[in-house]
Amino acid sequence: MKTINFEHILSDKEISHLQKLIGKDLCGIGSDSISIEPSKPETWMFHKWIEFSNWTDNLIQRLEYSFYETYSGDDFIELRIESLTRERKALNADISFAGNDKFTIQKIETYGYDSEYEVENLFDNTSKVDLKRKEKYNEKMRSENVILLYSTDGKRIWVECMHPYLELIVTMDQVYIEKRINLIETEFNAKMKLKREII
Repeated sequence: MKTINFEHILSDKEISHLQKLIGKDLCGIGSDSISIEPSKPETWMFHKWIEFSNWTDNLIQRLEYSFYETYSGDDFIELRIESLTRERKALNADISFAGNDKFTIQKIETYGYDSEYEVENLFDNTSKVDLKRKEKYNEKMRSENVILLYSTDGKRIWVECMHPYLELIVTMDQVYIEKRINLIETEFNAKMKLKREII
């Protein structure tokens, strides 16, 4: 049986963009839209992208998600990170950090899913990997697309894109964060894994 690998890891340059946040006070998390449920005030939902700004300089870190489908129709979500220099200003949707909400970034961790299981090709033309329609193969996926920010006072912010319609979850709910860090999905032989620590 063929094994087909799908892998997404952050580049050294993307990691260096995150590195620039270490030691800085977070000013805001912004985007063009936001959704907040009254029962979950520590969890914010954005769409596709967010930007981190800080109080020290005008350097912005932009995180943008995209996805494509594997040959079995599974969702494979990718993250791209870039740094932009722009005057600090609130976007259409902005979570602000100041005063009692100060968040000094001490450390950043990256996470992602690793999974491996038997699936079936859904498509006719897969000449790239020489698969016939309905042929079974072993799908191996590795990703690095989740960010966890640590503050010097012990607070944490989790950033993860959950679905192919690019719903982006940003949360400070520590119970939720622990659940996601320890996530195991036995049905798909999948596990959330720590990929890197940036200090």
